Amino acid sequence: MKHKKLIIIAATASVLLLVLKSMIVTNGGLEQGYKASDLAPFHRATQWTLFSVGPLLGNETLSDQGSSRGASSPTGQSTGPAEKIAVTESFHGYAILKQHTVTVSPELLSVLTELESAAQHWKGSSARCFIPRHALRVIEQGTSYDLLICYECKSAEIYQDGSHTGTIYFSTVLPNAAKPDQLNILLK
Repeated sequence: MKHKKLIIIAATASVLLLVLKSMIVTNGGLEQGYKASDLAPFHRATQWTLFSVGPLLGNETLSDQGSSRGASSPTGQSTGPAEKIAVTESFHGYAILKQHTVTVSPELLSVLTELESAAQHWKGSSARCFIPRHALRVIEQGTSYDLLICYECKSAEIYQDGSHTGTIYFSTVLPNAAKPDQLNILLK
């Protein structure tokens, strides 16, 4: 009986490993799909519009906690049902949950420099998901520049006037991995 359980556990582990491997692309022809000049408008800007985005579109309701489950207190205990908000605007196909226009500071520019550094340390693998939670917009001389960032899968999409112009893949290995901390603080 123990032998059968071990075989089942080993088989389950093998299947899970195959599933996880299928979600990661390793040197599967991926190349950095952007130029440094694609990010220049963000470096030159004095103001950015920051967005918190989610995967739903239209007038669906989405909790401000990113889930329809109850909100949690800092101790992890449920505080009851999460507040529902109506999503009416989208950003490149993702629901806008929050947005703030901020003056660009050296701390905020560190978001870009960290992302660029993490891109330089990228080793050629990327998750196949793209579930961004953060975005930036700059308007320069009437042209809109957007950066849609998925810190989970370690990639970002660049847009100019609504057209996709590039993809940044970035490192998943600390200490070179880009982190959302600065954006999370500003979007609270």
